[in-house]
Amino acid sequence: FSSLKGKKMKNNNLTTAIINNKELILENTNITTIGKGVYNNSSTAIFTMNGGSITSNSFGVENYVAGSSFTMNNGTILSTAAETIVNRVGTTMTINDGTITSNTHAALWQSGQCCNYNTVINVNGGTITGYNQGIYSNYFTILNISGGEVSNTHTTISADNSVIYSYQYVRVNITGGKIYSPNSYGIYNPYGEVYYNIQNAVIDTYADGLNIRYNSLVIDNTEITVRGDYSGIWDGRENVTVTNTTIKS
Repeated sequence: FSSLKGKKMKNNNLTTAIINNKELILENTNITTIGKGVYNNSSTAIFTMNGGSITSNSFGVENYVAGSSFTMNNGTILSTAAETIVNRVGTTMTINDGTITSNTHAALWQSGQCCNYNTVINVNGGTITGYNQGIYSNYFTILNISGGEVSNTHTTISADNSVIYSYQYVRVNITGGKIYSPNSYGIYNPYGEVYYNIQNAVIDTYADGLNIRYNSLVIDNTEITVRGDYSGIWDGRENVTVTNTTIKS
């Protein structure tokens, strides 16, 4: 068990500021590194961030080994040149609050492995801002969003620049929160089965609010606002159910 409180750490080497193999708690501690911020390197690695900051040219946090996890309750994480928080196969990240930003890539990124859906992102709150994508999730992963705001900042209108970009056997459950893209798309599925269950959410975009192509969508009690000459929902699949939803396009 390690606890860092009220510390400053600066790493000028192309390595990792902290390699965690057990339990790490970060409070009111500032980490600046040109390598990775915190690297969870074992199945027992648990990292909890209650405050402070991580600024990195690489990943701010990486869950590398199956079974490892990261929970963010407050604080700030910035990546200036990569994805900010990364989930590898069989890992979990939970964002309860705080500010997460990537200047060049997706803020949250995960990719799983066939066929057990044990790679998971939970977003319960906070402000998550990516460049091309807010959240990238693919290949037997689960994405749960119940609160907070997820956005992107890329100025080019392209489906590749979507706030939530998911494909190949992903389960997306949104029960609250806001999806915001001032310049591009909201939720995009280019190919591969993705199951969407969206309730009590706000989707505010310039291009398509949802551009989804394969498997199923259930959407209820959601407000979709599209500010450009695009669609609220562009559907290329067979199974869609929309109830109690307002679409302004």
